[in-house]
Amino acid sequence: MKIKNLTDVTDEQLHKAFISAFSDYEIKIDMPFEKFRSITYAKDYNPELSLGSFDENELTGFILSGFRVLDGRPAVYDIATGVTAGNQGRGIGSLLIENLLESLKCRDISSFYLEVLENNEQARHLYEKYGFKVHRRLACYEIKRREIANGAGLNCKFETGSDSAALRKANPFFYHSYNPTWQNMVETWGNSKQEHEVVTLKDDGKLVSYGIIQKMNGSVLQFGVHPDYRGDGAAEVLLNRLIEHSEAETIRFINVEEGVWLCGFLEASGFKISVNQFEMIYEF
Repeated sequence: MKIKNLTDVTDEQLHKAFISAFSDYEIKIDMPFEKFRSITYAKDYNPELSLGSFDENELTGFILSGFRVLDGRPAVYDIATGVTAGNQGRGIGSLLIENLLESLKCRDISSFYLEVLENNEQARHLYEKYGFKVHRRLACYEIKRREIANGAGLNCKFETGSDSAALRKANPFFYHSYNPTWQNMVETWGNSKQEHEVVTLKDDGKLVSYGIIQKMNGSVLQFGVHPDYRGDGAAEVLLNRLIEHSEAETIRFINVEEGVWLCGFLEASGFKISVNQFEMIYEF
């Protein structure tokens, strides 16, 4: 078995291995090729910082890594880790983690982020064995769009627009009360703008709230409301305006930090938790 980076591996090879690795995953994954390529590159996939295991020329396992500079510090994110069907149980996952951590230590990387399903204790314990620590608990919410209260009667005193420049200037922690996870960062939207719609609400020129929604699958990338306007109808209006820009039958919020105001708003709006997971971090 050979371990090496993925610079010589095509997107088609990666997709084939991904489908095999997640064929029996507890959450059904719908991942045609174009969607796979779009998601990986939106998350800043970096083949040089990614690893694969090979039996001769067959890709049997992989860690797909994203790379960004966050607050001036180089960071890596585990986009996907998998071992193909028929090769699981051979210790390939552990071997990949060990080798990737050693490789990243030589590259001045500050942090390595990943997410793991809360009930996947085996995976969590494996990551803890190698030095990852649980940073926070995350909830994923969803609702059928037909179950959301129609916003036609909402008294919208705010100016509705799509001011991407204002969104970029906004402090995400201030508007969200938590920092969005890797897949929900503004950088992800910036890499896939054509797939998303931005909605902003303003009050006399002041940014009251903003959101980003994926037009096809209904996933809300960001949903921020100024603290002074929470409970003032801004969140309800924003939610309804976002839904108007999506064709999806199910609206999803992925990776909302446990305990923040948005959890209460979503639950009061009828959203249900579909799954919980942990964000884990390895600090170099």
